[in-house]
Amino acid sequence: MITVIGSLKGGSGKSTTSFNIAVWLLTQDFTTAVFDLDPQQTLADAADFRAEDEHDPVLKIYSPKSKVPEKLIAADLTHTEVLVDIGNSDMNAVRKAYKVADRIVIPVLPSQSDVWSLQRFLKFIKTLDTKPNLEIVAFINRADTHHAVMETRETLAILKQLPGIKVVPKMLSQRLGFRRSFSEGMGIFELEPRSKAAAEFLFFARSLYPLRRKQAKTLAKTAKVVKKSSVKTKPKVKSKASLKAKTKAKASAKTKAKILTSTVKPKVKPKAKVSKKKPTKTKKIATPKAKKLAKLPLKKVTKKPVARTKKKKVTKK
Repeated sequence: MITVIGSLKGGSGKSTTSFNIAVWLLTQDFTTAVFDLDPQQTLADAADFRAEDEHDPVLKIYSPKSKVPEKLIAADLTHTEVLVDIGNSDMNAVRKAYKVADRIVIPVLPSQSDVWSLQRFLKFIKTLDTKPNLEIVAFINRADTHHAVMETRETLAILKQLPGIKVVPKMLSQRLGFRRSFSEGMGIFELEPRSKAAAEFLFFARSLYPLRRKQAKTLAKTAKVVKKSSVKTKPKVKSKASLKAKTKAKASAKTKAKILTSTVKPKVKPKAKVSKKKPTKTKKIATPKAKKLAKLPLKKVTKKPVARTKKKKVTKK
């Protein structure tokens, strides 16, 4: 599938969007061919920074100067995705790329002038001999993060009213992370994976490639299965002598087991005898004083009567 990211308006974020999508496609196991048809070569510069810092996966950029449609079609036959970043300075290459494209993705800034340029761009595409099933997708780029700004919502409402285009519901906001990641040759989801900018972009990328993402995973699985099946292993041929030896060994093992179970009896350990000892009585030793006291007669103890006194009544005054 050939996807062209283009617009008549300059500075709308085409190269930044193309770079992030290209890196994301490579991380999702897509075989991707990326073309930079902009004479400024901004996308190629970002790929060079990525190669210098040795980030994986490696991003290769193709910048053909002739036979653009033929090379795009050839790349589409050998790759699952073809991504094209386009500039407006070379209109001849722009027309050729749009004729071959399966989908055009248009970044739109939240302003009235960008809406006017989008309308002119749609009229320009109608004049070209494009594919009959050409898909046109628009999304709002560099949206205002403040909730009180009404221009982003108004622009989104106008885009939904335009005929013949699909609108991505999730907007990419004006965030510093996009500029930093692009200058360092990294995707926003690589540099700041937990940021709001990364979450916005991942939603945007998955909305562009919802079914094809699953197809890439199935293709990768089938390729692994084909590789395993292509390796042919010769079946092991067993000789008659080896089979007879195995059967004899099994029979001898069974007979030995039967003989052992019939003759050998399990040894039972004798129970330990518990000796019951009678409790020994302790003899009391009589002292001479105790013997004298034992001989004396016992005296009767009589209790003396206790004198009881009457309690005086205390009268309260």
